[in-house]
Order: sequence, then structure tokens, then C-alpha cells
Amino acid sequence: MYIRHTCMKCHIERGSSDGIEYETVIDESGIYQFTCENNHDVTVTVDHERFEILFHIATRAILDGYHREAVASFAAALERFYEYYVRVICTKRGIEDKVLESAWKPVSNQSERQLGAYAFSYLLENCAVAPVLSEGDVKFRNKVIHKGLIPSRSKAIGFGDTVHQIIAPVLQRLKETDREHMRKVQLKHIIERKEEVQKLGLGRHEHGMGLPLSLSITSDPPEWQVSVADTVKELTADRKAIKWFEQIAEREDAIKSGSPLPDRKYPTAGQ
Repeated sequence: MYIRHTCMKCHIERGSSDGIEYETVIDESGIYQFTCENNHDVTVTVDHERFEILFHIATRAILDGYHREAVASFAAALERFYEYYVRVICTKRGIEDKVLESAWKPVSNQSERQLGAYAFSYLLENCAVAPVLSEGDVKFRNKVIHKGLIPSRSKAIGFGDTVHQIIAPVLQRLKETDREHMRKVQLKHIIERKEEVQKLGLGRHEHGMGLPLSLSITSDPPEWQVSVADTVKELTADRKAIKWFEQIAEREDAIKSGSPLPDRKYPTAGQ
């Protein structure tokens, strides 16, 4: 999946980046580099939690018709949320980072053990059973991921909504009772990313950016109550609007330069 950036150095020097955007492919590092048209070497960091980004990737996979990939990303987002929950609760309990990392290491490659860690952390914290996937949802996920099942768009959206309905209420409860500890986990993440940037010698023109997430540690109701289907519908409308503006700009550039218009039907106002 691609993400778009503008050059903040151009904004500072000229008051505008002239609407020029640069694309990079989202990856594990969360550190992105590009050189703008004015030869500024720019480093951008994206400091969202892993489950936020995976959920973001999943919704856009549906938008592009990659339904199997969407289910896999929704499932991964849920597992990474389990880990995030455990980390927030351990931070609340005053457990040191080194101790937490040592405790997490034996379960880091085993999904069932991570589920168990989340379930009992939730139980101890709330005196209630943790919300998790139903047996039917687990079977569906396993068929997609392990047996190559290619799900329909509606099935992928339905699974995404199920994951959303598990994460969102638990996340909202954390915001209401443990926002301070969420901030501590987030700050640790940001510091680690900045240290990696410095280690790689990429500090020049470095800044952070946020993605337009549909599930976020910073948003509150009603944002997180939006269904996956509605999110995909909004993204489709946004993509059509962007294409409209790009085509209008292309037409205006061709007219200004005296070049022949590309062979395409251009939208008019209201389309």
C-alpha cells in the first residue's frame, strides 16, 4: 500500500509545497525517505501502533478488491491489538520494559499463547471474559489464511466488522480508564522510532505524520462506531474526488502548455 507525503521543508521555506505529493510504500520500519523537487532529503516517520496500520491496510485492500488479503490483515490487526492491550495493562501495573520483553519473547511467535495472555490480562483487569472471535469466525479465518479460501467482498467486510466490534469497545474502555498508560506505550514507540532514525543518520528534515485511520488510539465515538462497509464507501468517494481533481489539473496544464489534451473524458462540475 502506498502513502503520500508532502515536503514540510518546502512548506517552511516557501509557505507551500505547491500541492506536490510523493509516494512511498508502507512497510515495517515506519520510516520513509524521499527527495522533493527542490532537492530536500526528507525523512518521515509514521508512529501509529501496529494494529492501527494493519486495520488501515485491510480496509484499503477491500477498496482495491483484495478480499483475501483484507481478511489476513484484519486477523493480524486483532492479534496485534491483543499484544497492545497486554502492554498497556503491564505498563499500568508498573512492570519494567525489560521484564515485559522477556516475558513476551516465549509467546511472540505463538498466536494461541498471545490470545491467552490477552484473555487473562483482560480477566484480571475487568473481572469479565474478554471479547474474542467466535468459533465460526476462527474457522473462517483459518480457511482463508491456511487453506487458501478466497472470500467474497461481503464476507471480508463482515469479518472486518467483527474484528472492529471486538477492538473498538475494549479500546474505548482503555481510553476512559487508562489513557495515561496508553500515552506511555505510545511515547516509548515514538522514542524508539526516533532513535532508529538517528541511528541510520536520517535526521535531516525529519518529521512525523498521521494516517487517516478508521480505528485509532486517539479517536473517540462516533468515529470508531463507523462500520467497515461505511469506511470503504467513504474511501471510494474520496478516491473518486481525488481522481476528479487530478484530471482537471491535467487538463489545465495541457491548455497552459499548448499541448493536445489527452484522449480521455474530463469531468465537469457536479460529476
